[in-house]
Amino acid sequence: MKLNYIILFSLFFIVSLAAGCTSSVKEEMNPIIVSQLNLTDSKKQSLTGCLQGIHQTETGENISLSVHQTLGNERELYVLYDVTFGKEIDISTENNILPDTVTLSGDNDSSFHCAGSVITIEKNAQTITYLSYFSADAKELPETVSLTVGQFKGIPSISEETQTCTWQPTNQGSILSGEITDESAATIGTVLLSPFSLKFDLNSSKQESYDNLLSSLRIVYADGSTKEVHGSVGGSSGNFPLQDIEGIVVFSNILDLSTISGILIDGHSVSF
Repeated sequence: MKLNYIILFSLFFIVSLAAGCTSSVKEEMNPIIVSQLNLTDSKKQSLTGCLQGIHQTETGENISLSVHQTLGNERELYVLYDVTFGKEIDISTENNILPDTVTLSGDNDSSFHCAGSVITIEKNAQTITYLSYFSADAKELPETVSLTVGQFKGIPSISEETQTCTWQPTNQGSILSGEITDESAATIGTVLLSPFSLKFDLNSSKQESYDNLLSSLRIVYADGSTKEVHGSVGGSSGNFPLQDIEGIVVFSNILDLSTISGILIDGHSVSF
């Protein structure tokens, strides 16, 4: 009898240990995200907490939506997803099939917006892989978010169909904030810097155009060096002289915030 107890206990211990190891398996960053965002090993390490595996699929009459991973923070998300078309739908002759609807919304009425174009990664048989960047003005992620994709207008038979995947986001990451001040130390704007983007607002500028203002942007590194800002640009401002300026630059290369001490914008220095 004692021998049986010992065997049962040993089996229980082995099963418990195996279950514990399974639950602690780390989510590995999808190679597509690594390649598209030009991530080195050190940059991947700096994004600890920013990655979430979703691995969810919703299937409709003609299309299926599969969300694989997200990368981001409380204010912005990259989402990697597939759309698979039914076998009766011929997509072999189409080279650039893009959905008219790509939205990310939250359960608390917060809404992200798609900043920049949807990136088509690859087409494999009936499946197309996309990567989208979304940003929001919210200070924290909602309890749940929903990605809705569809309305492929170039394919009449599915021109109105959409699919939605919903999940609970857990992405967390560093966001640096600072105030833009003038010569009298009065606050005239703010900046938010994450590894993925730079957001800014500015009361006014003496620059002749919004493009000139963007050209003034520099990243200041801890060693004192500076570098121009490159990436997809969005924003708006009033007519010249520039007033009520809002802008965003989504970086073409992800930043490691531990190496950055500030930014330069429109002749003003912002330290973090």
